[in-house]
Amino acid sequence: MADTISEINAAVYAVALGRLKGIGRRTAVAAMAAYPASERLLEASEQSIEALLGRRAASALTSAIELEWLTAVRRAAEVVDEHERRGFGVVGYNSPEYPPLLRLSPDPPAVLFVRGQPSAMTDSWSVAVVGTRNPTVRGAETARRLARRFAEEGAIVVSGLAKGIDTAAHQGALEAGRTVAVLGTAIDKVYPAENRSLADAITEHGALVSEYPIGATSRGDQFVDRDRIQAGLAVAVVPVQTGRSGGTQHTIRFAQAASREILVPQLPDSERFAPENAGIVDLIERKAAVVISADDLPEVVAFLVRSHAELVAISSGPAAAKPEDGQSKATPKKRKRKATIEADTLNWLLPDEARLAEGESAPPPKATAASVAEVVAELDAVLDRLGPSFDLTAFDEITRTWRRRRFG
Repeated sequence: MADTISEINAAVYAVALGRLKGIGRRTAVAAMAAYPASERLLEASEQSIEALLGRRAASALTSAIELEWLTAVRRAAEVVDEHERRGFGVVGYNSPEYPPLLRLSPDPPAVLFVRGQPSAMTDSWSVAVVGTRNPTVRGAETARRLARRFAEEGAIVVSGLAKGIDTAAHQGALEAGRTVAVLGTAIDKVYPAENRSLADAITEHGALVSEYPIGATSRGDQFVDRDRIQAGLAVAVVPVQTGRSGGTQHTIRFAQAASREILVPQLPDSERFAPENAGIVDLIERKAAVVISADDLPEVVAFLVRSHAELVAISSGPAAAKPEDGQSKATPKKRKRKATIEADTLNWLLPDEARLAEGESAPPPKATAASVAEVVAELDAVLDRLGPSFDLTAFDEITRTWRRRRFG
């Protein structure tokens, strides 16, 4: 190839590839996965690129690099500098800050623009709590309390900053921990405008994330792109309320494509036939989701911590292979419950003060999975929380059961 700029960082590399004519997101990501350093791509022959990316992509890529690379790199460097001057981070596909679970998703973004703390995407295991923009009063409160409980356990709660369930999830997470909001707009634009103060709070205790740079024009399909990123960032997606169609269904389908767990809180009989829950009822009836309640929380946390560590290990492996279909399909054992479904669910979602008032012990330390090497210690901490009455043999059976089957 022609003499070109080669020594560039991962952010500039990603932005530059995205500026080449005829090169889409998937080709750019495939090129960065095959050639992590830009100089390796520039030194590669068209034949070797074709062997990895296919004839059409190789032809388009080599032609664009020959004609446009110098200009694309210079403009990309300007874009990165502009964002950094204005306080926004730029995370390329090969950047150390790029979320490892997102890298394993079927359609990862080539570049992420971040306002706040990029480490919020990688510091711990993540759960996406999502749902309709028009929830019931109980649905919004469930989302807030559920997000808070996950945050208390060390999870980073992911959602989309939309009205309704998303807003409640971010608010609940901020009461106890950190949250990441994925935008369907340019990184410098908050939508809806009524959530600007919430967005400011999120940047202090988490991050706003977007595929789209400062000043990008908004389009309707960008919110579908947002939904795929939400699913890719999380080890599990928790739709709280949704109809049979709408944006939440996009997130669910993206999560299924990425082999991520779908968890739904049990519904009280009083709301089972509410239109806001039609999509949840459908998931339950098709056994496409794991139904969780108060009794399941220790098992859910243990399983998600372990699953996160396993996915991180896959992502950091030499081939960065995609997880096998069904790899994280699983569920805890069924139990006979004496309490009603509604009482069970509300007990789990009670804030700390209410649970302590009812005689429970103080909440345990947060469980995190910042690195694969820590996972054993983290699981030991989970077992310590479960107490001496918990059957250690059953612990392994729980994780095996989560992988084998689901319960309705």
